[in-house]
Amino acid sequence: METELNTQDKRLAGGKTVTNPKLLKDLYKTYYSELWKTARIILTIVGTALLILAVMAYTAELPVMYMFIPTWIGAVMIIYPRNAYRKPYKAAKNEQSTVFFSFYDSEMREKTDGSVLKFRYDTMYEIIETPLYFFFFHTKRDVSILEKEGINRGTAEGLSAMLKMRVNKYKTVK
Repeated sequence: METELNTQDKRLAGGKTVTNPKLLKDLYKTYYSELWKTARIILTIVGTALLILAVMAYTAELPVMYMFIPTWIGAVMIIYPRNAYRKPYKAAKNEQSTVFFSFYDSEMREKTDGSVLKFRYDTMYEIIETPLYFFFFHTKRDVSILEKEGINRGTAEGLSAMLKMRVNKYKTVK
């Protein structure tokens, strides 16, 4: 109770997210895009080099294996990082949950199934805003999502302005 009084009691904004397949697909796409960012760049460069090598083998009229292996490996290196989200998404797409968000001066709170988690803005890894969602990366591997339609206290624009002032890394994606 005393800890509750020490934190800012005035809720500045609030909302909820009810999971659905589209939301989960967008969540996994964004999560894996952020998680694989560096690897995707490196794998694209190496994959492209392997495809060029395969074309050179073809123009040099080398045996088919000299074209097939670099083409196959290069294509996998280019395609896989962009589709890595599909397997975990398919496993989770039918999960249902409701998450309630409350935003205070120095922290946000998430309430799920009776438990309340608190996250200070200054310790968050990153927040990504898209036209439909706010993605809260508490760490590089721990993310929550708030639908803008689910904001029931305040507005998306007001929440965005507040968060930009309080977090270290904020990105807007159109």
